[in-house]
Amino acid sequence: MIRHRSPVVVMIVIAVGIGIFLGIKIITWLKKRQFKKRVQRGREAEENAESFLEESGFMVWDRQVASRTEYLVDGEEREAGLRADYLLIKDGKQYIAEVKSGALAPNPDYTDTRRQLLEYALAFGKIPLLLVDMESKEIHEIEFPKISKAHTPWKLLIRLSGIMFFIGALLGTAFGLRLPFYWNHAKGIFHRDFLRLKRDI
Repeated sequence: MIRHRSPVVVMIVIAVGIGIFLGIKIITWLKKRQFKKRVQRGREAEENAESFLEESGFMVWDRQVASRTEYLVDGEEREAGLRADYLLIKDGKQYIAEVKSGALAPNPDYTDTRRQLLEYALAFGKIPLLLVDMESKEIHEIEFPKISKAHTPWKLLIRLSGIMFFIGALLGTAFGLRLPFYWNHAKGIFHRDFLRLKRDI
């Protein structure tokens, strides 16, 4: 026997379905709106960042600075491209700068920001990193000591090699200039001893 559903139950089911559909649409719209606002805010922050950096004594040398980082997956070499916001110069020194705005991104302790800066440190090598906080108008220099220490032995070795080469060149030059004197002196001693030996015999 087929039971006919109550119109009230049917209306409730339809209402719940419409409510779920509208709820999903509203949440999706809010997320898109929030994303657009975040993107717009980021663009405005970058536009204002140049004047802020120039006021802080930096010269903008390049924008959207490209680099690449290499990594291995099961022994297979791969690489990924990345772009930093600015290449700056101040007092003859270069800096890589990343501009951040919003509630979380400007914080260097924020996971996504810290990981991004760590990747920059690997990709750009010894160029110092700057995190530009456009919310509080502050500039932070970010360093990763373990990465710096990893580069230090090679840098020290190159410097020591240069110093030793310079010292060797100086000693070689000095010895080369004095070589005829030492040779003549040795010949004189040998000739004198030889004559004494011959006379004694």
